[in-house]
Amino acid sequence: MHTLLKAMILLETIFLIAFSILPATVVPPTGLPSASGISIEHLLAYLIYGILLTLAFRSRKSVLLAGVGMSLFTESIQLFAPTRFFDPLDLFANILGIAVGAGLVCLLLRIQNKPNRFFLSWR
Repeated sequence: MHTLLKAMILLETIFLIAFSILPATVVPPTGLPSASGISIEHLLAYLIYGILLTLAFRSRKSVLLAGVGMSLFTESIQLFAPTRFFDPLDLFANILGIAVGAGLVCLLLRIQNKPNRFFLSWR
């Protein structure tokens, strides 16, 4: 795995954890709407994470374990953070973001029609 990709995953992981435990009053509002109670912010943040994980790992299982694990972790630590709470809809948005991010990487690689280790391992 490239050093830049490792650094990006580390930064995104820190970002996800930090924004999960910061008091809600400290986190600036994005103004993004919710779609049927599903947070667009969560979906977008984890979409980025899904893209990075898919580029880093060779298997769907690894991406799924890392993505769902991080989603469960960030939602669970909110049980102990003031002004935060575990929200199943946020967990759903997180996992949906991981899936969409992974799907986008696979789709773009297929469109490019370039055999490469990331796409070939997803068959």
